[in-house]
Amino acid sequence: MSEQNGDLLLPFNERFAVAGSVWLIATNAPEIVSAAGETFQSVNDTTLPVALTISCYVDPELRAKQPWPQPHFRGLDHLVYAEYGSGGSMIIDLQRRRVIGRFSPAMARDSDYWRCVLLPILLGITSASVGVSALHCACVVRNGQGLILGGASGAGKSSLALALSLTGFAYLSDDWTYFSRAGSAAHAWGLPTPVKLLQDAVRYFPQLAGATLSSSLNGELAYEVDPVAEFGVDRALFCQPRWVVFVERTESAGATFTRISSEDAFVRFASQLERLPACLADMRIPQLQTIRALVDEECWVLRHGLTPALAADELSKFCGDLKVLRQTSATNDGAFPMHADSLRRFTETPFESTLAIGEATVRVATNYQSLADRLREVSATAAPKVADGPVFSWRVVVEADDEREPESTSVGQLNKDGLAFITLCQGSFLASDLKARAGIAFVSKRFVNNEGLFHQYFLRAFLSLSKGIFESG
Repeated sequence: MSEQNGDLLLPFNERFAVAGSVWLIATNAPEIVSAAGETFQSVNDTTLPVALTISCYVDPELRAKQPWPQPHFRGLDHLVYAEYGSGGSMIIDLQRRRVIGRFSPAMARDSDYWRCVLLPILLGITSASVGVSALHCACVVRNGQGLILGGASGAGKSSLALALSLTGFAYLSDDWTYFSRAGSAAHAWGLPTPVKLLQDAVRYFPQLAGATLSSSLNGELAYEVDPVAEFGVDRALFCQPRWVVFVERTESAGATFTRISSEDAFVRFASQLERLPACLADMRIPQLQTIRALVDEECWVLRHGLTPALAADELSKFCGDLKVLRQTSATNDGAFPMHADSLRRFTETPFESTLAIGEATVRVATNYQSLADRLREVSATAAPKVADGPVFSWRVVVEADDEREPESTSVGQLNKDGLAFITLCQGSFLASDLKARAGIAFVSKRFVNNEGLFHQYFLRAFLSLSKGIFESG
């Protein structure tokens, strides 16, 4: 077992401006600070409040090397776990806005992975916590003014954003755009990430002929290339939105623009936001206020059946011809059909058991009756009566065995700033907020149903965190 406690020495630290918020990154690897500097802008003003504190420990015992597997995410309540194969993992506390992570030296040195995968994912997961609205839309910029391109997946936002960039707009984003609010104005932020283009894009952009298709984070085969290096376009990382256009494909060879209300645009964007658990519900209000500010601009739907280049020409001329038209936004922030539960946050955990561990009472809610029964047996054997001490609450989700062959079954753990996590193998972990005395876990059924794995790995980790062994951190 590779074990780390809360006294980690993380001598390299720097503040960065991230989509209108300030992050503090501390690490024992200067390569990570350097990668963050390639992604975000450094902040020298130490009086600005820090929205997110990130502690990244590089463990020389981790030997993992490229290629990195697809990232894996799970979350319950205010805790989210992110795993990057055996090369790294982190626990994110959205309530207290802090992150701890453990990485291999090889992953720490992979600046492209930090710039294009790790840091953008972290921004997406923490967006609500740091006052940012992450929306599935593209953005290009002309004279400092942003053109926001919304629409369903497959509507051609990425191709259109790139085609517009080839006509004189600056490229800001093609997939995810991050929005913050300053007063009554919305600001749009991008990251220096690749543009993602689906397989048929090579028909419209011959520059892709020599590029390689790869599997993107959502599993789609796509070209992921640097738009500046590959196409010679200008890149922007910030703008103030001026136009909002939702793109819809049709069979017609023409292009039509239809004005829509701010309320219609608001609902389209608000429905993208991922559901939040009850303990984080207050974080939704700033996000909705930011979207209100965003759609207090000219909002349109573009329906077309054109190639990206022709559609870009039509849209460029349209934006140039528009007069300033404003419309008062409605104020009804009602319920919206939120994004899918990608983190499995809303998994039901109806089976409960109460244990006495040392001087503490441990309450466990799970979705798997067999685990509740096993834990009751352990408690009855160790201490038949519940202790009168503090209560530690767990939510444990047991998932079907992963079809992938696990890389290993060996425990790795980290504790820092009152957070602790223990990784059992890929996809199986336990994590706890020691100060709140709350823990979450997602584990494969094999760690419950196999007697040896249950006692050697799951139970050992569960007892370790429940007893507060790491509380010194």
